[in-house]
Amino acid sequence: MYTIERSIEIDAGHRVPTHESKCRHPHGHRYRISLTCQRLMRDLVQEGKESGMVMDFGVIKEVMMEKIHDVYDHTFIIFQEDPLLDTFLQTPYDLAHVRTGLSIVPIIPTAENLAEHWYWEAAPAIGDRSNHQVSVIEIAVRETPNSIAVYRPVASHD
Repeated sequence: MYTIERSIEIDAGHRVPTHESKCRHPHGHRYRISLTCQRLMRDLVQEGKESGMVMDFGVIKEVMMEKIHDVYDHTFIIFQEDPLLDTFLQTPYDLAHVRTGLSIVPIIPTAENLAEHWYWEAAPAIGDRSNHQVSVIEIAVRETPNSIAVYRPVASHD
């Protein structure tokens, strides 16, 4: 079985409002997000412009840029129930750029939760662009050079 991996990087701020240490304060990271794919059939593409490939790396990059980079890069990722959200949303008009720099998410933005959240943003688009011949098997989110979280969906046993 062949797998391929493509990575992108974004700069974003966040905080973990439930954390009991310094991560409860607003801070930022240079996230490195890696997406790993595999073909659902054992063989590589046999014809056309993707011959000899699992999938064109450029297509994976397009999806990652559209679904992750262009939405989250240079924003503050904030949990929709974070008490600080009201402070950001009530920012005076002359500081409206603060409001537009928010990415409001339904999860506490830990690296683990972001990995799963971004998986569900990107995986369906990869499937659509490959006629469902390629699946995303995992997304890894490197929050710091020493800290990485990986999300792999659990296979159903129906």
